[in-house]
Amino acid sequence: MTRHIHDWDTDIVYLSDKLEVFFKDFCHRLIEKFGEMGIEYGIINGTKDIWCRDYMPIQIQDKLFVGYDYNPDYLNDEPAYPHIKRLSHLKGKDLRTIQRDLWQNNQFPYKLNDSKIVLDGGNVVICDKYVVLTDKVYVENGCETDAEKASLKQTLSDYFGGLIPVIIPWKPYGDDVFGHSDGMIKFQRRDWDYKPYALISPLTKKDTATQFEALGKEFYLDIISVPENLRAPGFYKYAWAYINYLQVGNKILVPAFNLPSDVYVKDLIQKYNPGCLVDNIEMREIAECGGALHCITWNIKK
Repeated sequence: MTRHIHDWDTDIVYLSDKLEVFFKDFCHRLIEKFGEMGIEYGIINGTKDIWCRDYMPIQIQDKLFVGYDYNPDYLNDEPAYPHIKRLSHLKGKDLRTIQRDLWQNNQFPYKLNDSKIVLDGGNVVICDKYVVLTDKVYVENGCETDAEKASLKQTLSDYFGGLIPVIIPWKPYGDDVFGHSDGMIKFQRRDWDYKPYALISPLTKKDTATQFEALGKEFYLDIISVPENLRAPGFYKYAWAYINYLQVGNKILVPAFNLPSDVYVKDLIQKYNPGCLVDNIEMREIAECGGALHCITWNIKK
């Protein structure tokens, strides 16, 4: 099997041009943090929303990307940012960025293999020889029977260069209508004998036991857990997003929320990644919209 691209192979990160439009102060702080950490960045022009992870193609090999139909069911006629007065007029249906248009307009010099699979980039986590997705991919592609699901898994494997799809359970809970695997699992760089190693979070409104059952056969798993004495008021509103951090090469940026747990989690991730520079950035205003650092970035290998 051809070696696939992982976060530690990447060397540049892109942001949507709408991040500065919708969240100007945070965008400037993030770019400043990139400068402090020596992270190269670029801007994707012509986007409609900040969540560039979800609508940008997925890199699987050097110079090779996989495209898909970004048409999730949560982009409907409902307000996309109901709790932000200046953005409350924006409807989800108006924020669907067309992937192929972006690719052509920004003139990315790489090969793009299109597919007709309905998918979000946030629901794709490449882990060694596996690609992890939630079972929302079945719903959005109209798969009801076992045969239809098996066919989709084979198609996913074909498009992702032979990676083995691992489908994990997901159910909508509260404001979590996205069903993205990048809010549940983070692949870690480890040399094990026969299984890849990954972090999962019990803070994601998910049943941890269910995730262990779904992933335990293929992965060594560890949990990001926070001591009870560091779970201050507001902890459960934001802490689900800790697992959604950004890694570009050996630089890691972790979400923070002005909580006592911020430093603890940053230090914990540093322990899991001893050869990396690890820092964090406060981003409550972004997390309140349902995503974090991995969601608003697109890191690739040039």
